[in-house]
Amino acid sequence: MLRQFLDQILDRSVVGSYTRAGFSMRSRWFKELPHDALDGKNVVVTGATSGIGRAAALALARLKARLILVGRDQGRGEETCDLAREQGAPASFLSCDLSEPDAVLDLAKRITNETDRIDVLINNAGLMADERVLDSRGLEMTFAVNTLAGFVLTAALSSRFEDSRVINVSSGGAYLSDAAIDDLQYETGVFDGVRAYARTKRQQILLSALWARALKDRARVFSMHPGWVDTPAVRNALPRFHKFTGPLLRSPAEGADTMVWLSATSGELQSGAFYCDREARPTHRVGWTKSSAADLRRLWLSCERLGGVQPEHRPRDEDFEAVTRME
Repeated sequence: MLRQFLDQILDRSVVGSYTRAGFSMRSRWFKELPHDALDGKNVVVTGATSGIGRAAALALARLKARLILVGRDQGRGEETCDLAREQGAPASFLSCDLSEPDAVLDLAKRITNETDRIDVLINNAGLMADERVLDSRGLEMTFAVNTLAGFVLTAALSSRFEDSRVINVSSGGAYLSDAAIDDLQYETGVFDGVRAYARTKRQQILLSALWARALKDRARVFSMHPGWVDTPAVRNALPRFHKFTGPLLRSPAEGADTMVWLSATSGELQSGAFYCDREARPTHRVGWTKSSAADLRRLWLSCERLGGVQPEHRPRDEDFEAVTRME
């Protein structure tokens, strides 16, 4: 009872919840994962060359996962693999520009050439741009990397799921935005990188809930919020924020904890939920961030069209309605 009371206070305080202090308080109640919790499991992690992606990869390695790591920088990717191997875990690196849907589809083929089963897929790669930049197909980069890449990779690998887990790394920034389904490419108004980022993080939460229903016989799907983490991405994209909050920010390992736990725990989990610090959290704080069933269908179909995929498993009509009722 005391734990729940303190957790609720932290959750509503935002600063207390998302910072190192929140993790320090909540982690007192965390149970340690078995050292071999992922022994023999194939785990794919995108954005694994730095920050929370690298921290997650190394924590997963300590749990004896077999790792397939994805990123743009071959050198840093191989370095992460070397660090994982020092933990005793098999690890390979695949380079990919996740802003290009065709490259993501090619990545999926390379992954399936390495393994016939995906036990855990962590869609961690993300970016926050300071200006509107288009990729070679005319896709706005924030949307292409944060939303579309994870959608395409999940669709392309879904045939290799069997009692698997998919974890989409979102952000508490989603609480500040709706999904902007009428403007996925940020074509109207003056581009705001923080707002574009928040929109995609809301989209990830919604798509995770839809995938949870579409893949219910193959995988459990989650979105998660790592808290405010001291990473190169935060230092580069939000220098002023980093300057004033630096001492309060979580370490990459603390930010990665929940995605590692979602990958490995044998405890009961709520597929489709939004997690932070090992607990399912509200998906909305205010009503205006919610979307209608019709808008959710448009979001899904837009991702299919823009990503060039036709998933074998799709949400049913009632699934779109169910996601609108998420609190």
